[in-house]
This record gives sequence, structure tokens and C-alpha cells, in this order.
Amino acid sequence: MTTNNTPQQVAVVEAAARGESMVVEARAGSGKTYTARQIAKALADKKVLYVAFNKSTQVEASKTFPKNVTCSTIHSLAWNVGSTYRPRMTKPMGTAARTKPWEVTRKLGIRGLEIGGVELSDNQVLRIATAAVARFARSGDSEITRYHISRQNGLEDDHDELVQFILPIARKVWDDIKSGHVQNVQGEHYIKIWALSQPKLAYDVIIFDEAQDANGAFAKVVEDQAARGVQVIAIGDSAQAINSWNGAIDSLTKFAHMFGHSYPLSKSFRFGSAVAAEGNVFLRLLGVPEDTLLKGFEQITSKVEALDSPDAVLCRTNAGCVTVAMRYIGEGKKVAIVGGGDAIRKLAEASVQLKSGVKVTHPDLFAFRSWEEVQQYVQEDEGADLRPFVKIIDDLGADVIIDAMNHLADTRYADIIVSTAHKSKGLEWHTVAVHSDFVAPKANEDGSLKPIPKDLLMLLYVTVTRAQLVLDNSALGWVQDYIVAA
Repeated sequence: MTTNNTPQQVAVVEAAARGESMVVEARAGSGKTYTARQIAKALADKKVLYVAFNKSTQVEASKTFPKNVTCSTIHSLAWNVGSTYRPRMTKPMGTAARTKPWEVTRKLGIRGLEIGGVELSDNQVLRIATAAVARFARSGDSEITRYHISRQNGLEDDHDELVQFILPIARKVWDDIKSGHVQNVQGEHYIKIWALSQPKLAYDVIIFDEAQDANGAFAKVVEDQAARGVQVIAIGDSAQAINSWNGAIDSLTKFAHMFGHSYPLSKSFRFGSAVAAEGNVFLRLLGVPEDTLLKGFEQITSKVEALDSPDAVLCRTNAGCVTVAMRYIGEGKKVAIVGGGDAIRKLAEASVQLKSGVKVTHPDLFAFRSWEEVQQYVQEDEGADLRPFVKIIDDLGADVIIDAMNHLADTRYADIIVSTAHKSKGLEWHTVAVHSDFVAPKANEDGSLKPIPKDLLMLLYVTVTRAQLVLDNSALGWVQDYIVAA
């Protein structure tokens, strides 16, 4: 170890050298990849696997990690299975053309149905079934069950009937995917097939990066390796476990109980003490141990103050992104939305169709016969997630939103970057403003504070820790009430 390492990094590397399987709670900007590299150097006599969450991290790690380390993504590990399905994969991975939904429904004998007064087409039934297969593929489960079938907007009261119809179809689709006959095979499919084969990874040590974002299928594989005596070092930030909607599970918490060893990396090299203090507000509300709270980098002077023109504005919802983008476009600025505006534009286009009396296929709106039904639906608790977008369609007009999404700038050339908090994870900017669509939970009937949901606390923690130099969190003034109450 060199004198550049923090005492916490020294403790982590020494524990790894002792052969401990452990969890490393690495807070935002705390140098987790650097620490993983130091661990690998200390295990020079071991055969080490470093599992990166995405390809770009894996490629970069391959350039800097020592020669005893194999740097891989989950997809690469499963490719010995995946390659056998290449003829059924679409380009660029495979050789097949994308199979049209009508071909799949015809060849698999999938038919539509009427449920809750709503007619589902063959293609809509297939979409719900394939979504269930995808949810299963990302899980640690061994078979498809009713748990994997998502509730559909407008059909919540008819969910049991929907499950009864969809479940055997989902199982049929999965059987076809495994056989590789009709349905296209995706990465998550062959990873699941590989995981179900109970693979044995030929390594002494596994360094599992971004463990809080791994899905249940791969987490189960790593768990099985640990049970075989492989040393596992799971690195990540359990307070950034915001991707459960996409099948991610918080493996860090699970592994901490399994291994009995957990070490913090709490000093951030991304920002100074002022931003660290804002991040700690949400870590404390999450109840994390004091020794894992953020510490700012003394060489960076961060500030928390109002910004007129931030580098990035972070929102809770897509509707918030539209609001912010429209504002800055109106000021003549070049605006980019992280991930692009396709999803927003498609939903706006579907609203235009619905208003004109055309039945839509959009997965968020297909169960509705009119825009008025959508407006009524979002007033109920079940429609809360769709409510902000319906409001902005009604306030601004779908055509205006579609036009704005068609004229977004590339992120490389934008004056302002707009993002949902979810998509901002892993990114950072010098100056960041938080948008006002992060709102307080409704109070209880007696006026007392209703607890902030855990997933919102984690999202807020991710949001404020994207800033390096200046954070404008004036939209979060309501959080002060919770600090006082705590």
C-alpha cells in the first residue's frame, strides 16, 4: 500500500489479503474501482475475476488491473451459453432478423382476450407475457410464477384473471426461448439459462463491482461460488440501490449477513464537505451507520447555493424533464436529455392517438378507451406514476412536447443537460440543480409527517451526490421538516 491510500482503503486491502469474503460499502465518489485495483494487486498469487457492471468499465479495468485478474461483464461470463443462441439473436450480437410479433403469436398459437371490458390483441398478450419472462430472467427464481406478471394500468382490479391467462403463455414463451425456435433471444435470457445451469467459476477470488445493481440471477451465481469456498468481495453502495424496478436486488445487504464482514469507504473524491453534508442528510434518514457517512475531499471547495444556469438539472420524472427542457429551449439554449427523448415522445404520440379516438398499443395506455378515462385514472392511487405526464400533456399540449423532443441536442454539445435521477446514476457534473418534482409525501390525516419512502430517500441521495462543485437543492426545502423531526 502507498501513503496515498486512506486508512479505510488500507483496512479493505488488508482484509482481502487475509482471505476474507466481505462487503465494501463504497459511498458516492469514494474511489471504489481504484480500491478494487489495490485489492487485486494484493492478491497477486490468486486467480481473480473482476466483474464490472457495464462494458466501458470492464474495458477500462482491463487496461489497469494486474495480469492475475480477468476483467469481465456478466454477459461475457455467460457467453459460453449465449453463443449457442447466436442464430436467434438480432444484430449486432447475432445473425437473426428481428422476429415480428405477429410471427411469434401465429407460430406459438397466442391469441388475444377480453378482460375487464378491455380487448387485448394477440400482440398485447405477447408483450405482457414476454415482460413476465424478462422479469423472471432477472430474478433468482427457478420457474415463472404469478409474481413475475406485472399489473397493467387500468386493469388492476382484473389482475388475478390476467395472471390465470398469461402465466401458461409466459411459460410457453420461455420454453420457446430456451429451444431457440421462434422468439428472439436477448442477453438477459441467455444469462438466466447460464445461471440455471449452476456454473462453477474457476477463480480463487471474485471482485463483484456495483453489487447493489446486480439482478437476482447473477447474485445467485455469486452466492453459489461463495458457498463453494471462493472468496467474494462485493463492492457498491447499498444506498444507491435504486434499480429494483429493473430486477436489481440489494446484494450488498444480503452478502453482508452472509459474510459477516463489512468495511466502509466513505471519503468521496468527487466533492467537498458541503455536498457531502447534503448526501448525509439522506443517509441518516436511511439509518446507515455513522461510520459509513460521507466525508468530503478537503481539496475541493463545494457550495450549496442557487444556480441560474447549472450544467445539469435532475428530475424525479420524465414529465419533470419535459418541463425543464421546455423552459431552457424557450430561453434559446441547447438542451439534451440523458437517454434521449424517445420514450417521452412515444407516450405523447400515443396520447394524440387516444384523443382522436384511435385505440393505442402503448403499454402505459393500451387499456384505456379515451383520454378522459386516463385523466380519471390518474386521480386514483393506482395512477400516481402516470399523473405528472398526463398533467403536462394537458398543460402544454402533446404536439408541443413532441416537437421539443424532436429538437433535443446531443449531450456533447448541450448548454444544459436534463436527466431523471435514475439515469444520472454514475454521472457527475460541476454544477447541479434539483428540480421541483421531488415533492414531499402527503401528510397523515392528523397533519403529522408521513415517512419518506426508502426508495425516494435513496433517489435523493443519488441526486445530490452528482454535484462536484455547486449544488442547488432549494427545491428540497421540505426535507428540513424531516431533519427537525429526526
